[in-house]
Amino acid sequence: WSHLIANEKFGTIVTSSGGGYIWSGNSRENKITAWCNNQVTDEQSEKIIVKNVGTEKEFNVMPRDNLNEFEVRYGFGYAKFFRDAAQLSSELLVYVPLDRNEKISVSSF
Repeated sequence: WSHLIANEKFGTIVTSSGGGYIWSGNSRENKITAWCNNQVTDEQSEKIIVKNVGTEKEFNVMPRDNLNEFEVRYGFGYAKFFRDAAQLSSELLVYVPLDRNEKISVSSF
């Protein structure tokens, strides 16, 4: 699944496996992050890695290795990723403000 989140001048596509890309102005001509047009690999152009200081384990909020470990909920103008792994629970909210040219990713643990 993929979800388009944009205002008039800026946007992002997020996919259920953490892929997608960011653009400004024209989504085809002005890509800010890399994009791979391959449904099978759906490469991530961005990653949010958290390290558990107590256990020294690293935690990718949107993992590529096991897509069954997290849940994605799409809504009007946002996507939320939920994950429980490595003794951590996380929630990642992704959205594009209506009046600014930026993608916001808010993570909580």
